[in-house]
Amino acid sequence: MVHPGEVVDKGALRLRDGRPCSVRPLVNADRGALRAGIERQSPESQYRRFFTTFAHGVPEKIMDGLIDPVDGVNHIALVLLGPDGSPIGVGRLVCNQHVPGSAEISFAVDDDWHGTGAGAALGLALAREARRQGIDYLTASVRVNNDAALAVLASLGVVRSRRVAEPGVYDLEVFIEGGDHDDGRAAVRLGAGADEEQAGAANDGEEPPDEEEHPGPIGLAEAVADKVSNTLTREK
Repeated sequence: MVHPGEVVDKGALRLRDGRPCSVRPLVNADRGALRAGIERQSPESQYRRFFTTFAHGVPEKIMDGLIDPVDGVNHIALVLLGPDGSPIGVGRLVCNQHVPGSAEISFAVDDDWHGTGAGAALGLALAREARRQGIDYLTASVRVNNDAALAVLASLGVVRSRRVAEPGVYDLEVFIEGGDHDDGRAAVRLGAGADEEQAGAANDGEEPPDEEEHPGPIGLAEAVADKVSNTLTREK
């Protein structure tokens, strides 16, 4: 269980420039800061995380869903703290009660921290917390053109499924490196060094912003591999 106020992985996480960062559990008192952080994001960033935008502010129902279920066991939420201790991102693990050892992962970092390695650090912290909780199988829904979030997720272990859930969305299954499900029979493995954006669960909402044409699943893996200088391998 993640205890409120406890700093997790203090000093063990680093940004791309070597500066330290850390995570702590999300608490009820973070509601205002969380709302402000979401509303500061660009419409594109909001859509990548929530599959909708909030032109008129974040509805209370959405805020309730982001705060109320967090219990540190079945719904874990971690706040990423920057080098000065201020919040710069939030990530979640929501356990699947029907599949022991599995959870849905989602994460987002403030727009000002894109390109700093903050998303990669947050993804690593979530993967470590997942393993501490006995979770080694993660799922996520990600926009097909969100190469950065896809690379973060792939850097956590083995991606065995990348089916198209709906137009423009991939459903991923990620088996955390070294976990019970990681038997080496990977469909795709991408290394570390990922940049970051947002990854989240699909929600009904407004129409998405215009998107450029994107390659299918195989082309996607190759595009991400090229972008972050990783190696693509396939199951024989």
